[in-house]
Amino acid sequence: MMERNKENAAKKKYHHHLGSGGYSVAMPKWEEMEASLLERGIEPATANWPERSKFWYYAHGGTLNPADGSLVLGDQIREAARRLTDAVEASSQGTFRPDRERDELSLALQTPEHPGRTRGKGVIPWKIGFKEDIHTYRSRMRSKRDTEAKIADLEFRVSSYELSMQEEVARKVDERKATHLSNDLQPTIPPAMVSPSGNRSSCASTG
Repeated sequence: MMERNKENAAKKKYHHHLGSGGYSVAMPKWEEMEASLLERGIEPATANWPERSKFWYYAHGGTLNPADGSLVLGDQIREAARRLTDAVEASSQGTFRPDRERDELSLALQTPEHPGRTRGKGVIPWKIGFKEDIHTYRSRMRSKRDTEAKIADLEFRVSSYELSMQEEVARKVDERKATHLSNDLQPTIPPAMVSPSGNRSSCASTG
C-alpha cells in the first residue's frame, strides 16, 4: 500500500501545501485574507473566481499581493493559474459554460474530476462538493429514467407492430391457399353439344 501511494504521489503534477488540517482549516484563513483586502478597498484578483477554483489555487501555493491584490504564485502552478484565469474570463463572457464538475478548474487542469473527491474542496463526493448543482443531478437521473421508459415503450410498439404484420401476412397466405383449394375442388362441367350451323336434325318435321 505504501509503495502504491508513493507511485501515485510521483504521478501527481500538482501538490497542495495544506498540512494535516486540510481544507477545513485553511479555508477560513483564505477568506480572511480576501476580506482584509476588501476592507482596504482592494479587490482581490480572485474576486470573481468560483470558490473551488480559488481554494485550489491557494492550496497549491498561490496567494495574493497584500499591496494590490494581484496573484502571487510559483512556477509549479504558473501555467495552470494562467489557464484558470482564462477559463474564468471565458465563463464571464459566455464563451465557456461550466457544468458541475466540468468547470473552470477542470478546464484549467486539463484532467477530469475524480468521482471520489472534489479538487479545491477536499476528499468529498460530488453531491457535496457540488451541492449547489444537486438539482441537476436529480433532474438528470429523472431524465435518464424518462429516456429509458421512452425507449422501452418504443421497443414495445415496434415489437407489437412486427407481430401484427406477421399475423396479417399469415392471414393473407391462408386466404390465398383457401381460394386455390376451392378452385381445385369445383367439378368440371363439359361444354354442351351444339349442332353444326345449318344442319337440320334427322328428327325434324317434314310437314
